[in-house]
Amino acid sequence: MFSPVSEANWRFARDLGLWVTTEGGGGSLLPVLAGLAPEVVDHEPWVALDGGPDGLSVIRSLVAQAPRWLAPGGALVLETAGGDQIPETAGLMRAAGLSNISTRCDLVGVERFIAAFLPSIDDGRG
Repeated sequence: MFSPVSEANWRFARDLGLWVTTEGGGGSLLPVLAGLAPEVVDHEPWVALDGGPDGLSVIRSLVAQAPRWLAPGGALVLETAGGDQIPETAGLMRAAGLSNISTRCDLVGVERFIAAFLPSIDDGRG
C-alpha cells in the first residue's frame, strides 16, 4: 500500500508514461526540513531529509548530473517539499538544459512533484 505522497508520486510518473521504482521497490522523500511527521523521521534516510540551508542541495546535485546520466528524451522526476522549491527546481532544470518541465500536486493539493526531459531530436522535446 502506498502512502498518500508515494501514491501521488507514482501517479505523476504514470501520467508521464514512466515507471519509476527504487531499489527494494520503495521510494524516498527528497528534502523536507520542517514539520516532519514521526513516520517520516523513523523511516527516511537522513540524506533525504537534510537538504541544506534551503532544502535544495540534493536536488541541485541531481539536476546538475541529470544531463550526463539521462538518455536523450529521458525524464528526471523529483519530489520536493513544495512551495518555493518548485520554481527554484524548475530554474535549475532549465539551466541544466532540461525541457518540457511540468509539475503535479500531491493528494492534499500541494504542488510538490516536478519532471523535466533531456531534449531529443527524435521526439520533438525541447
